Amino acid sequence: MISLNFPELTSYNLWLIFGFVTLFLLFVSSVLIYHWRQYGMKNKNIIIAESIYLAGFFALLVLAFVSLILY
Repeated sequence: MISLNFPELTSYNLWLIFGFVTLFLLFVSSVLIYHWRQYGMKNKNIIIAESIYLAGFFALLVLAFVSLILY
């Protein structure tokens, strides 16, 4: 059986991962929002989808942040 040796998950490493993931997701979110607003033509369904996406995104971001603080 193959043994995998992962580096120790220290608080610093978790904050670093959180920062990189947050930056990546902010970039992806800004691209999505740009396209929704640029090409969605103010469709009601696009506005609803954008609201749901942003609410879920920020809820998960806050949950991850609080989890890191309590770690």
